[in-house]
This record gives sequence, structure tokens and C-alpha cells, in this order.
Amino acid sequence: MDIDNGIRQLSTRFNMDLSVFPLDGPVPDVPAGEGNQSRVKLLTDLAYRENLTLRELAAIAAGSRGHRVLVGTAEDIADDFQHWLEEGGADGFNIMACSDAGTAFAVC
Repeated sequence: MDIDNGIRQLSTRFNMDLSVFPLDGPVPDVPAGEGNQSRVKLLTDLAYRENLTLRELAAIAAGSRGHRVLVGTAEDIADDFQHWLEEGGADGFNIMACSDAGTAFAVC
């Protein structure tokens, strides 16, 4: 994962320069602000709940841009989708590739 890219993504999303913080330290408190606050909350809640370092959160941001990632067989993915639908956690899904390196064929 490109940690520098993840730091840039998080800095933009959090509207603060995260490059001044130690990568192996905790994720700093993020002030409330404008923009997509639900995504900021999702990422910061994950970081605080899992006790992630800034480096670990940057790796997540670089790989998935903060989106949920599913890996498995078609049946595994379908079972996960079905569970989310039945539990009321979703009413539909958007599917995107984590990278441009041929992953569209892996989804099909």
C-alpha cells in the first residue's frame, strides 16, 4: 500500500495535514467540519475502536478509500450481501474495484 497516498487522502477528507503526525502514533482527534462527515466518522470510529495507528488507517484509506472490502468466492460475497439486506444494513450495493490492475475481471 502507498502510505503517502493514504495520508494525502485522509488529510483531504479530514481537512487537516496529517503528514505532521507520527505514522506509528494514534490517529489524532479530527475536528468537526464541512464535507462528508459520515465518511470521516466511519474512518475515525474504526481507528479508535480498533486502536489503529495513523499508518494502519492510511493503509486502509490507500487500499479501499475507506470502503468496505469483501474478498471470497461468489457464494461468500452473495451470503454477505444477503446478510446485510436481511439485517436492514443496506438496501442496495455499489461495487467498485480496489485498483485498476485487472480487478474488474476478478469481479465478473
